[in-house]
Amino acid sequence: MLILLISLDLILNVFIERVGHKEFRIQKPEPYKNAEYFSEPFIQESFEQPGSWILDKNHGGVKPSNFKGKWINVQNNRRVTINKPKKYLYKIYIFGGSTVYNGEVPDSLTIASQLASLGANDFSFEVINMGSTSIHSTQQLGRLKSEVNLENGDIVIFYDGVNDIFQRIIYENREGFLLGKPKQESFWINFLRSKSKYSSILYILYSQMSDNTKEISNNLIETSIGDYVNTLIDTNHYVVSKGAYFFHFLQPTLFTKKNLNQYEQILIAKGPPFTGKQIKKIFTEVYPIIEEKLDNVNFSLSLVKVFDTLIDSPYLDFCHVNHIGNKIIAKNIWKNINDDLKF
Repeated sequence: MLILLISLDLILNVFIERVGHKEFRIQKPEPYKNAEYFSEPFIQESFEQPGSWILDKNHGGVKPSNFKGKWINVQNNRRVTINKPKKYLYKIYIFGGSTVYNGEVPDSLTIASQLASLGANDFSFEVINMGSTSIHSTQQLGRLKSEVNLENGDIVIFYDGVNDIFQRIIYENREGFLLGKPKQESFWINFLRSKSKYSSILYILYSQMSDNTKEISNNLIETSIGDYVNTLIDTNHYVVSKGAYFFHFLQPTLFTKKNLNQYEQILIAKGPPFTGKQIKKIFTEVYPIIEEKLDNVNFSLSLVKVFDTLIDSPYLDFCHVNHIGNKIIAKNIWKNINDDLKF
C-alpha cells in the first residue's frame, strides 16, 4: 500500500503544479510585467523580510522586526518610507496590515512613500509607515496609542478592511493576529497545509478541504462589523482629542473590482492560497454591509472602486497589489485629505 501511494504521488507530481505565492510571483505575473525592480532576488528578499513580528502584549499591537535589504528595509520597527530630505512640521502616520506594509514592492513604491512624493512632503508632512502583517483595526489603535506621540496638526490614516474580516469573521479571532489563533481551522487543515508542499496527494486533499464553503452566522457578522466600526469611531475620538486629524479608507479587493480581465479571472479560479470559495463568499457578502455602515461616518471613504478602469491588473492575489495600485491608492488618499483640509 505504501509503495502504491508513493507511486501514485510521483505520477500526480507530473500533472499537478503546486504553486504558492512565492513561486507564482517568481513567474512574473501581470502586475510585475513592466516593473523595473522585478527580479528573482527581489522576490526572494520580499519573502525573507522582515524575519519576525513583535507583539506588544500590553496594547495588542504588532510590529515588524528591523531588517536591512537591497529593496526592503525596516528601521525602528517601521517599514522605511522615502521622504524628501527636509525639516517637517507635521507627520502622517498610515496604519494597516500587509497591504500598507507593502512587502510586494521596494521602499520607494509603497503607499506611504508615494503618498509622500505625491503631495504630503510638499505641505510639510513627513509620512511614516505603521503597517504590519495581518493586524486588524483594534491592533492598529493599540499601536497608535503605545508608539505614537501625536502632535497638533498631525494626521492618522487607517487603510484597512480585509484583516477585520479575516480575523474577526473567518478566523473568529476577535483579539487579532498573534493574540489569538484561528478557531475555525481543524487539526487536519493545519496538518495538510504544512505538508502539502511535499505531496501531491496531500495537496489535493488540502485544496478540497480548504475550499469548502460554510455558512457564517448573522450574529458573528453583525458583531464583527459592529466591533470594526466602533473601533474606528473610538480611533477618531482619540486622534481628535490630541488635536490631530483622522482619515479612514476602506481598501479594495479583487472581489470588488468590476470587469475582471482574463488574468484576474484565472487568479480567482486558482483558489487557495490566492483566493478561495469561502473567502470570496464572505467578502462578497460582508463588504457591502461594511460600506453601508461607514457611508454615514464622515471620516471614512470607500476606495473599493478605484481599480475598476484598469486594463492591466494590479492584483498579486485577492488584496495585495503592485506599485501601480499603490500609486492609485496614494493619489486617492491625498486627494481626500487635500479636499477635506483645503491646503
